[in-house]
Amino acid sequence: MAWWDEAKARYRPAGPNGQVSPTDEEITAILDDPDVSDETKRELIAAWSYDYATGYIWGDVLIQERTGFDPDNVPDEVKDYIEEYDAQEYVDNYAANAIGNDALSQAVNDAATIATYGEENPGGPGALPGSGNPSADMQAAIDQAASERRYADKVEEQRENGERLQSYADQLKATGSTGAASSEEIFDSGEIGLEFFRLFWGKYCRYRSGGGGSRAGARDSKGGGGTSLTGNPFADKWILKARYNEQREVVFRRISDQVEQYSRAVDSLQRHVDELTTAQRDLFAAWEGEAAEAASLTYDDAVDQARTLMKELDNAGTVLNEVRSALEQMCVTKAQTVNGLFTSTINGISPDVVGRLVTVAKGGASEGDILYVASQFGIPADQECLDISDDVKAEVQRSASEWCDGNLVPVVETKVEAFWDVCDATDEGFEEILGVMREMLVQGAQAGSGSNGARGR
Repeated sequence: MAWWDEAKARYRPAGPNGQVSPTDEEITAILDDPDVSDETKRELIAAWSYDYATGYIWGDVLIQERTGFDPDNVPDEVKDYIEEYDAQEYVDNYAANAIGNDALSQAVNDAATIATYGEENPGGPGALPGSGNPSADMQAAIDQAASERRYADKVEEQRENGERLQSYADQLKATGSTGAASSEEIFDSGEIGLEFFRLFWGKYCRYRSGGGGSRAGARDSKGGGGTSLTGNPFADKWILKARYNEQREVVFRRISDQVEQYSRAVDSLQRHVDELTTAQRDLFAAWEGEAAEAASLTYDDAVDQARTLMKELDNAGTVLNEVRSALEQMCVTKAQTVNGLFTSTINGISPDVVGRLVTVAKGGASEGDILYVASQFGIPADQECLDISDDVKAEVQRSASEWCDGNLVPVVETKVEAFWDVCDATDEGFEEILGVMREMLVQGAQAGSGSNGARGR
């Protein structure tokens, strides 16, 4: 091939309406970024390879007519990335989809979809679209990569916090205490889970508004005075945060301090009992008669009362230790559950793309959004299609709605249910255990009053 023919084949300003393709530098920056998933990289490589394999007719910027498909036009740099990320199947399926376009058999479309999303999730966005517009597909992959990089720090924070919570749980199991001074320390490590609702609750509410109701939004708290979500994302973010933080100000150290006070009181009483016993032995070794007997009974009664009080205080301390451990366990469980709710995508789809899917599913989306979503689902579409017929718009809208019904709705509702359940369970557990603790404190106070009487005899 002469150099000018090669230049023609590799010339790729790309895109409809003269828009410029992502540059090789932009693409390789994504492919070399450790915070971008291999799945997104393979999709980007597939469109990048096809872009080179088809090229554009030299100078035809207005019409943007592509040359025939020739994989020999793909540069070695692209081939190296195909090999590095084991992306050949993605490249082949993309080319088959793009070349066949709407004449492609359903079997090949299904194979391309399953190659990306597996048997359990056919038809997901990003499923090797093969729209015939690799510029749009590359840009979609780059947008996805940007979202992945944006939330990479959050994912790392979730992992670190999860490890911290597990450390609390392990210490609690080994020693009966997490070592945390208060529930605030524990809840800080689970709080990132609320980020999921910040990213996706508003999109869920927007999709569910105007029909079908919201199972998640209808949940009332059992012990929270009828607290429920409103379907207004701005109000609901405060409701979710408040429900999570309902037990945030429990100071475990104060319970431990109370146990320590009981322990010191028991030690003090033990000293008094020892002193009484020694005095009784010394005194009555040399004292006999009726007066001695009466005095001996008084000493015995005082020692018995002191020992009874010691037992009560010791029991109270034991119960308070158990109460503190139970409260800490519930806080750790709640924080671990909420921490585990965080994901920066829904089935691999970033919040930005989910937002566009909802917009298209609800109708009234811009043509840009429709074309973008069409490329994600492998639906052949361009500006000319939209100008000629509404059928493509209807197909894209239907596909977006099906994705939302099959992915956005069940994922969000499942996470809201899990969040609400753990909040309700923690509310109920705290009420029950704090009731026991209050009762023990009253008994301890009564025992303390009795001890004063014993020492006064």
